[in-house]
Amino acid sequence: MNIADLGVILVIGGLVLWIVRFLRKNKNSCHGDCSSCASSCSKIDWDEVRKSIHEEKNKK
Repeated sequence: MNIADLGVILVIGGLVLWIVRFLRKNKNSCHGDCSSCASSCSKIDWDEVRKSIHEEKNKK
């Protein structure tokens, strides 16, 4: 076994691990991009949240 064989084995092993990870990933869960999964965080009006925070700070 030479260095080229080892490189090929590492590349193929990496591909297999990546494919298995891709197939096992839960399709129903959000992975950080809320706009793609239509979760509740994509429906938040952030301008309204900021406005209410500033109003609370000004009251104090």
